[in-house]
Amino acid sequence: VLGYLYVFGGNDAIDGEGFRNDLHEFNLASSAWSDLSKNVLGSPPDRRNSHCLAAIGSRLYVFGGSSVVGPLNDLHMWDRAS
Repeated sequence: VLGYLYVFGGNDAIDGEGFRNDLHEFNLASSAWSDLSKNVLGSPPDRRNSHCLAAIGSRLYVFGGSSVVGPLNDLHMWDRAS
């Protein structure tokens, strides 16, 4: 999505939370971060790290990765236009 950088999930072992499933947006023009996790409709993806995140048009896709139960082989989509 032009003008933005997106970060989803990961592993935050520093504060003991471990795997994460939060979604953040960085506005390149204003240098401001936004937490989009609160705007997710439906069930969010499982907490994970080592996944892929791609943007196609206004949609963000997250695929695979690893969770506390092992490897993941799932696909999730967010539509930033809606």
